[in-house]
Amino acid sequence: MQILTYMKLIADNLRITKTAIQHALKASDPKPIQELVKQCVEKGAWAIDVNTGPLGKFPEKGMVFFIEAVQSVTDLPLLIDTSNPAAMRAGLEAADNKAIINGFSLESHKLEKILPLAEEYDTDIVGFLLYPDSRVPKDEAERFEIALELLEQAEAAGVSKERIIIDPVVPPLAWEDGIVQARAVLNVIRMLPDLLGFPVRTIAGLSNLTTGAGDKVKKRLVEKSYIAMLAAAGLDYALMDVLNHEVVNAAKVSGILSRAELFSWEMVASMQKIQALMEEDRGSTIYTIRTMKPGDLGYVASSHMALYGAEYQFDNTFEYYVGNDVMAFGEQFDPEKENLWIAENRMQRVGSVAIVNNDKGVAQLRWLLVEASARGYGIGEKLVEIAVSFAREKQYRKIILMTTDFLKPARLLYEKFGFRQISSKKEINWGRQMYIEYLELIL
Repeated sequence: MQILTYMKLIADNLRITKTAIQHALKASDPKPIQELVKQCVEKGAWAIDVNTGPLGKFPEKGMVFFIEAVQSVTDLPLLIDTSNPAAMRAGLEAADNKAIINGFSLESHKLEKILPLAEEYDTDIVGFLLYPDSRVPKDEAERFEIALELLEQAEAAGVSKERIIIDPVVPPLAWEDGIVQARAVLNVIRMLPDLLGFPVRTIAGLSNLTTGAGDKVKKRLVEKSYIAMLAAAGLDYALMDVLNHEVVNAAKVSGILSRAELFSWEMVASMQKIQALMEEDRGSTIYTIRTMKPGDLGYVASSHMALYGAEYQFDNTFEYYVGNDVMAFGEQFDPEKENLWIAENRMQRVGSVAIVNNDKGVAQLRWLLVEASARGYGIGEKLVEIAVSFAREKQYRKIILMTTDFLKPARLLYEKFGFRQISSKKEINWGRQMYIEYLELIL
């Protein structure tokens, strides 16, 4: 499996909303478009987003003009960005460069007219996490549900899931809940691959975040901060202004700090070399899952405290809770009815899950965890699959587990295996208020 990737930068500078681009289209003058694209290429863009809008009365002619103008000066991939199906088809026909459809959502006309083009032209397509009426979902759980529906619609249209690039939709901070939604987008990017069970690619439009910002200094500061957070979350493609050198440099350095395995100061000093240094290294990382051996119980306890403390602000009482239960598991371990599995990368532990015997034919699934560095490769789903299979083999009649209301990705993963909630209770545990939820799976 691949793990070393870098965040590719897609230029969003070519937009029909710019006066100069509107004049170029009206005059059929490709020079302003060509000059702009050349600048984007020089600044290190991986691809060009060709945002033409619907193109009015002559969509096919207008789109062909744009595509020919762009690919006359670059061989970079092109994201064809229009909601007009006729214009989209014309763009795909005219494109000699690699083309990506940008994009579709659950809106009926896009499902009917845009999505099938991905199968017809055998190309990647961006899927927006929006409701059918174009509303933006409020939180992670709603975005995850829409993502599952998008993949179902895509596969029904003959488009493989590997062709889909998910856009969780970055909100403007100016919205009333914009800052909360911006954090939700990061969680979605981080958790979505595990939920879906394969390394789904993600894309995000950075410019959306600062829509309406008047102060350019503050705008750049926010964008530099958020692009670093997107890189750390595992974003594959950042749609952004590649002519803003401060934000571009922040994006490139963030990619190094979040994903490179070796570091040198020359990598930072020589920005032009960064993309080559960070080229995808397929097959460089192999994940394995094995059963328990000495040292694993200590890992389970310490990794849970480190992860839940960092990501969910649990206090030190959680360490005591997990440590006691892990110790009891080790002391009373029944190899005929129980087991602990560890996921590893190059002999380094990156995840865990266990089946604990609760007597009377009931098993408990415990200590499911995947380190942030290993998310996105279906490890969580594989761990649950192994645990459930073990429980069936040992002829348990059901599996129970305890989770919390804010662990939404895990909850959706459990539901994929048939777990259903049987009770929920509001409590204050480990330094924060939460709903403790109990789920079960009848075997």
